[in-house]
Amino acid sequence: MLEDFVKYCMLDHMKNTKKRSKIPTSYDNTIDILIGNRILVRRLKLKLSRQQICKSLQITPQQLRKYEHGMNRISASTLFQISFLLKVPIHFFFDFNVAYVKMEISPCKKLNKTLKLES
Repeated sequence: MLEDFVKYCMLDHMKNTKKRSKIPTSYDNTIDILIGNRILVRRLKLKLSRQQICKSLQITPQQLRKYEHGMNRISASTLFQISFLLKVPIHFFFDFNVAYVKMEISPCKKLNKTLKLES
């Protein structure tokens, strides 16, 4: 059930990208996708632009986008810097109980009905 949720989030975030062939077919990177979604949601919640984060991390906006979509794996040191910039403890990115993931990642109301996730 969690894999279906991750797949839906990944496809939802990837629909506006030009290179759809980069959508992973296996779920070996499920954790990368969940962490990336947490980064994206938190960044948007704080109303920070990609450029603001990228300037502090000294990376390109394209690299941050890849992190947010789970396309590239984030190093421990970069994740630590991101947690500092987003004002969250590092364990924020690794709390994967289904109810919390639903609340944090799901911008779509359809998703909750489709997967019938319980709080």
